[in-house]
Amino acid sequence: MLFKDSFRKKVQVAFDGGQVSSDGELLFLREVESEIGIINKVARVLDDHRHSSYVKHQHVHLLR
Repeated sequence: MLFKDSFRKKVQVAFDGGQVSSDGELLFLREVESEIGIINKVARVLDDHRHSSYVKHQHVHLLR
């Protein structure tokens, strides 16, 4: 399992639910992200060569 070390409980994922909303995957990924914080880690190592006066969105917000 991809996330076996990230949770205290067993996580079971199935994508054979028939007619369901695709938003479920996004909610799942948001919860996984809140647990492991990978987006913050990636954003910290990205070099930002943009001129600060033109920046409206930080890398972390763009990645999310």
